[in-house]
Amino acid sequence: MRVLVFDPFNGAAGDMIIGALLDCGADKNRVMRAMQCIIAEPSITHVTRAGIQAVKVDTHASPAQRTLSEVMQRIDEAAPDLPPEVLAMAKRVFERIMMLSIGFMVPMLTSMKWELMMQSLM
Repeated sequence: MRVLVFDPFNGAAGDMIIGALLDCGADKNRVMRAMQCIIAEPSITHVTRAGIQAVKVDTHASPAQRTLSEVMQRIDEAAPDLPPEVLAMAKRVFERIMMLSIGFMVPMLTSMKWELMMQSLM
């Protein structure tokens, strides 16, 4: 039995995670096809940094802000190229990211409302 422990205690960007999965043996062609559904063709190279070899993924993506519905639309447009299980998982991931974002914002907004209310009383 093989076990993979994934514990990015300081965080990990998507390109870093994809590079690590490719280095572990993920099918490069399938990964490329899936990524091309969402962004321009990525480049994948092998690099050595500080004596450590790794797979580097460059998405060539420019910063963009999209609503959850826009992200879901892009996923739906990728449907012909990806298995249904992959599409369903991608949607769940982005829904969770959205819920986490909302969960982060609610206390901040509540705090801002409280401060505004206190300022109006002074």
